[in-house]
Amino acid sequence: MHDDSSLDAELVERFGYHSFRPGQREIIEAALAGRDVLAIMPTGGGKSLTFQLPALLGEGVTIVISPLIALMKDQVDRLARRSPGAATFLNSSVSGQQARKRLERAVAGSVRLLYRAPGRLRSIWRGPLFFRSVKSRKWSTRIPAARVTASNGWIVPSVHNSRINRS
Repeated sequence: MHDDSSLDAELVERFGYHSFRPGQREIIEAALAGRDVLAIMPTGGGKSLTFQLPALLGEGVTIVISPLIALMKDQVDRLARRSPGAATFLNSSVSGQQARKRLERAVAGSVRLLYRAPGRLRSIWRGPLFFRSVKSRKWSTRIPAARVTASNGWIVPSVHNSRINRS
């Protein structure tokens, strides 16, 4: 478990921030402890940090549900400045070959955050590459939604932890 000073140090090192916003530390600590979390925060309240920091510090891949391609690209680009290669996205702007390579990197463990649109999320779960990876090793996966939204009949919360365990 991370103590207050180590979380503060990680916050500065990985994001360049010197303090948490209200509620962020508690959400991050709960996520790192493996507890399910539902965090409803206003726009600009720092939701992204509450799933990005646990993803970078914890184990497994965090699949981030985001309905906006521009938001995915912005967040991946920002993370790349301090943690190169730690995040990627799969959306309609990526070719099939690029998507497969990105998913292979996630399965291999080099990608910590994988951004995906809610309407296309099922394609990750159905793919043989994903199922082979689940069989070959234990995944501890968090599935946060980057924003509260209604899309294709979905209503998704801001942050939710899930575990995918090999059977």
